[in-house]
Amino acid sequence: MRTLEVINVWLSDAGPAALCEEGSSPLTVGCSPSAARSTASSSKAIGGGFRRVIRVAEAALVQPVRLFQYWAALWRRRSLSIAFSEAQLALGQRMYIAGIDDGQLGARIAELDEKIHWAEATGTPIRTLETERKSLLRLLAECALEEDAPHPGADIEYAVAREVHTSLARAALRRVPIPNCYTFWKSVLSIL
Repeated sequence: MRTLEVINVWLSDAGPAALCEEGSSPLTVGCSPSAARSTASSSKAIGGGFRRVIRVAEAALVQPVRLFQYWAALWRRRSLSIAFSEAQLALGQRMYIAGIDDGQLGARIAELDEKIHWAEATGTPIRTLETERKSLLRLLAECALEEDAPHPGADIEYAVAREVHTSLARAALRRVPIPNCYTFWKSVLSIL
C-alpha cells in the first residue's frame, strides 16, 4: 500500500484494523492483528476529531468566499448599472442629433439647450438644467429600447445599450447568498 492509502484507511471508520487484510502478513503491512484491534477505538476517536477539524476549517473558509462572491456580484451590478446609464445617455444624444424622437421630447430638449446656452452666457448655474437634459435624453433612449426597431444614425449606440441592458438583466437574475455570521457559527457549533 502506498502511504496516502494507509493514511486514508487509518482515518476512515475502519481504523488500523483495515490495514491488516485477511491472508496478508502483519509484517508486510506494518501492524499486527492484536495491535490493530487494540488501537481501532482510539483511531476512530482521532479520525473523528480530525474530520471535525476539517469540517470546522471548511466552514470557516466558506464564509470569506461567500463574502467575496457577494461583494463581486454587487460590484458587477453597480458597474453594469453605471455602464447602462452611460449607454442610455449616448443613445439618447445620438438619437437627438439624428432627429429621432417623438416630437415632444425633442422640443423639450431643444428648449433646455437654449436655456443652458443663455445660462452659460449670463454665468448662472446650469447643473440642474444639465441634469434635466440628461434625464430627458435617457427617457428618449428608454423609449427606443422598448421597441425592437432599427434606428438609422444610432445603430451602434443602440446595439451597445441593448447589450449592456441584457447583461444587467442577467446579473440581476443571478442570486448570490448573503453572508450571515449567525449561520456560520451555527454550522461550526453543529459540527462540534
